[in-house]
Amino acid sequence: MMEIQYGEYTFIGMSRKQNEDSILAVKVSTEFGEILLAGVFDGMGGMDDGAYASQYAKKIVEEWFNYSFLSRLNSGFTFEQIKNEWISLFENINSELVDYGEERNKHCGTTATLGLFFYDKYIVFHIGDSRLYEISEEVSQITSDQTLAEREVESGLITREQAKESKNRHVLLTCLGVKESMDYVIQNRETVKEGYYFFASDGFYDRLDHDDLLDLCKGAYGSIEEGLSHYAQAVMDRGETDNISGVLIHLNNA
Repeated sequence: MMEIQYGEYTFIGMSRKQNEDSILAVKVSTEFGEILLAGVFDGMGGMDDGAYASQYAKKIVEEWFNYSFLSRLNSGFTFEQIKNEWISLFENINSELVDYGEERNKHCGTTATLGLFFYDKYIVFHIGDSRLYEISEEVSQITSDQTLAEREVESGLITREQAKESKNRHVLLTCLGVKESMDYVIQNRETVKEGYYFFASDGFYDRLDHDDLLDLCKGAYGSIEEGLSHYAQAVMDRGETDNISGVLIHLNNA
């Protein structure tokens, strides 16, 4: 059965006046093993508007988990059922945030990178440039940044290394709350037997390399939270000024 441990970290950063990120981690125990819903929402729009967008998206997703998903857990569920519910859920979140912005003549949006872990599988919803990594003997980036720089890499206009320094690396092509139309990705994947999953805002991952992520998961810093705190300080020492948020999960399918 799946056993899950996790830690969370979020911090305003070195120069921001407000933390526009929101993080989510909710775990329940069942006779079939533990189930976890986790993710990161990175708000944009400035100050209260970005914070509102990420907090609103988190609130609605958490309510879905607590009141809709858990109420029918014993009757079972399929990937297609979760996928269809998430499509409806996020389309409603998007519409509400678009209306909120139009009423105030402002843009307020948020990324969303979310995972539902159950049994030996996980379902991922992704829009924007927050990330999910899978970390065991090596590091795999599960999500793809929906940014102008990533599109330029895919088109062969710049290299992956050039993208890391590109001014377009955080120019979003899509997110929740800015336009009625949005592009998102939903994946159905199998978990590793034992390993880590790391949800991170751009402020956290931007100044980490794969060696850092492998080190983060060695357990050398005490608790998971202490490891996250260590590397949050490391990215600030390297010059990061953005909000810094992440959820690190240790998963064991015994």
